[in-house]
Amino acid sequence: MKTVRILIALSVLCALASCSLKQGWDLAGKWQKIEGAETVEFTAKGTVVLVSGETSVTAPYTVLDAKHLQLNLGGLGTVVVGAEVAGDTLTLTDAKGQAVKYKKAK
Repeated sequence: MKTVRILIALSVLCALASCSLKQGWDLAGKWQKIEGAETVEFTAKGTVVLVSGETSVTAPYTVLDAKHLQLNLGGLGTVVVGAEVAGDTLTLTDAKGQAVKYKKAK
């Protein structure tokens, strides 16, 4: 079951693609999924931590440009994802157009 949760969490991260991300975005910090208990935390030092239930996945990330982040998922490879930050809402959209929204945790 733990492996399934990790794979689901990684698939969410891997599937994210194309939105807009302003150069002055405020991505750093913890984000709570609006429809669920999942959290995503981006550090200013380039690490993202995804927590879903008791499963936690940590991966380094790099800002590629104003619209894209690159995640290094170790043995699973490197993926490029997109994000949009609007106020206290982070929207991540996968390659199929499915959006996942997060609110900035306080």
